[in-house]
Amino acid sequence: MLTLLSTGASNRAIAQELVLSPDTVKSHVTNVMRKLKVSSRSAAVATYLQLRATAEERES
Repeated sequence: MLTLLSTGASNRAIAQELVLSPDTVKSHVTNVMRKLKVSSRSAAVATYLQLRATAEERES
C-alpha cells in the first residue's frame, strides 16, 4: 500500500490496483498514518521512504 501511495496514486487508483474498495483503502491509509504518527499522506510517504532507505543500508 505504501509503495502505491508513494507514487502519488489516489485511493481509487490504489483500490483498483489491489482489487479493494476505495473505502477499504481509505481505512488502511488512515491506519498507516496513525501508526506512523503522521497527519498527512505526504508525511507517511516521507517516513516510509526513510525507513526503507535505512533498511536497505542495513542489508548492504
